[in-house]
Amino acid sequence: VWSEIRDGFDYLKAEHIDVDLIITNPPFGLALDFVRKSLEEAATVCYLLPLGFLSSRERRDWWRSNPPTNV
Repeated sequence: VWSEIRDGFDYLKAEHIDVDLIITNPPFGLALDFVRKSLEEAATVCYLLPLGFLSSRERRDWWRSNPPTNV
């Protein structure tokens, strides 16, 4: 499944999908929304994000409950 916003596909508004793998470089401001949704839909997710994304106070509790397996 290929999804691209420039093709009129908005992943965050799309229906639930079940896939094996999601790889993306989401807009930084929407990254946590993308991560949350993709963790419900895929067995493996890979994100290209700034390392600082892991250190935010706003995301601290969420990361403690959902630690990354690889950085």
